[in-house]
Amino acid sequence: MDKKIVIPKGVVVLYYKRLSSRIYKSLPIVEGKDLEGRVVSPIEIARKNFKKHISKMLLEIYGNSSIFFSTEYAIEVSGLLRGMLMEIDIENKPEIRTLVFDCISLLNKGIKKLEEGDDIEL
Repeated sequence: MDKKIVIPKGVVVLYYKRLSSRIYKSLPIVEGKDLEGRVVSPIEIARKNFKKHISKMLLEIYGNSSIFFSTEYAIEVSGLLRGMLMEIDIENKPEIRTLVFDCISLLNKGIKKLEEGDDIEL
């Protein structure tokens, strides 16, 4: 008999909220700024830091895939982040900004769906 693992939906909701915050923090990284808005790196270093930041989030998402993909919105977020990493030039700041807010919006939809549903069984 297989034992199921139950993950309280509140844990996943908290994870989505924290991930939203980390995605939002991509914006100053793109600009080469720190969180206080000071320019701290030239575009070449900003590009490297942005790719590193997105790559780390994707690695974490894939590592947590059994709980992260508990809503269909999460798959879209993963795809958008991967697209930003692979296809979007860091100098296209309006596009990056749009994609960042799209990711946050999708995670918020996932949060709403999780809050209305049951705990997650794995």
